[in-house]
Amino acid sequence: MDRRNSTRHGPVIVLVICVVVVLVATIGVAHVSAETHERQPLNITNSGETKDLFSFENNHTISNVEIAASEEKSADEYKTLYINLVELQNADINVSEVTVRNSKITNGQVITTNKSRTNGEITLKVQIKQSDTSNPIQIDSVQLGGYNSSDGKITKNIQYRVAAANTNSTSDYEKLEAGGHTKNSTEFDFVDGSIRVRDQATTSTNFNKSSRTSSGVTVSKVTSSVNSKIILINEENDRVVGYKSQNTREIADRDSASLNTTILGGDISAYLIPNSKIGITKEYTGNKSPDGLKQTAIAKDRFQVYLGTVQFNSQEYESGGITNVSVATTEVRDTAGLNTPYVVSVHPITADGEVMYEKYIGYSDVLVGVNDGLSIPIRNARGSRSEIWHSNRFVATIRLAQGQTAGEPADLNSTNLLPNSDIAEQFIHGGVSDSTQVHISNVRPGQNDSNNVSRLFNETGYNGNQIYSGEVVGIQE
Repeated sequence: MDRRNSTRHGPVIVLVICVVVVLVATIGVAHVSAETHERQPLNITNSGETKDLFSFENNHTISNVEIAASEEKSADEYKTLYINLVELQNADINVSEVTVRNSKITNGQVITTNKSRTNGEITLKVQIKQSDTSNPIQIDSVQLGGYNSSDGKITKNIQYRVAAANTNSTSDYEKLEAGGHTKNSTEFDFVDGSIRVRDQATTSTNFNKSSRTSSGVTVSKVTSSVNSKIILINEENDRVVGYKSQNTREIADRDSASLNTTILGGDISAYLIPNSKIGITKEYTGNKSPDGLKQTAIAKDRFQVYLGTVQFNSQEYESGGITNVSVATTEVRDTAGLNTPYVVSVHPITADGEVMYEKYIGYSDVLVGVNDGLSIPIRNARGSRSEIWHSNRFVATIRLAQGQTAGEPADLNSTNLLPNSDIAEQFIHGGVSDSTQVHISNVRPGQNDSNNVSRLFNETGYNGNQIYSGEVVGIQE
């Protein structure tokens, strides 16, 4: 009886064991297959092409990214493309608001986009549904928008770091990077620049020149990492009034540049524009600025151009004790109704022609427009009245007094010398100025004695240089 029972149940036990073995083997194979599928990154056959990113742009495009077709027959149709932005972050470009704006994809479509931040690095994640898993996904272009490069620094050879994986994979970007499964896009530069233009005069008088300066605008402190053009635009009529092209070597080697211009006054802007972003030539000068031109500038500055005149004629006096000197004509012409406030100041000069700007013989109250027969009181920088007792040569200069009121006493601390620009010489020494000889026929006895004169300008530490004819310049306070 027991033997019969054993014989009857034996095959059943064997069958159960076989089923268990088959199930275990099947589960094991499935687990290995899934594990292999999870660990296999997708192959990126093209890692993307880029162009330079300019500081005025907040969008940037990556083109020609290709994700190879999976060799697995049951490949997942959902893929994730990772785009890491750390190299832009290293250039101090703010990418916190960067998102995918537009994309053009062959054999797929974007389903969702988001981003992650790990150890400070921002990575964009683009989920793509593949149309045909047997063919590669061709990302013709993906536009990223939201860059803020206001604090960005000029940087060369930047790259996006890209990777791809099945969406249901446990391999995120960090794991792919750690496993060496990321690739780099082509290199691009972050292009920025700077330009500085001071308020300045041109076609104006200068004590060192027998004629007015030649018309030109001087641009200083230009920086750019690419060949660029400087375009001057008159903001009052939106016309191009100056043009100059410079390569990177010229920009690096020169502290300033001069531009021909016909403008003799007005509110002007200088735009620094990369050559690749501009199509106009020098012959365009005089025409209205093209649409969109200003938006392609990597740097700009706004400034005023003036025409300035000082006519300081020679003067004869019988005796010393002069309390005023006369300036025949002064003017600062602008296009704002001749309302630019300025001051005329008088200074001594050394025998080799250096103007002693820190030493004031005298200065006017605040002026505007054209002034004829101007009487300049002799006084020092503190406003204390003085007198001239000796013949000598002096320079009268124009100082801008922005924010001050015509007819009011001048605050010298808030005035600035008006630079005088010449197309050949750029800013010339002396600014807008003229010089003259103030001759005193009879010097009062004792005035050559330093005990009787409080200011002896040939003893001011100018390397022992005598002033003008060698006489002591005596100013009694």
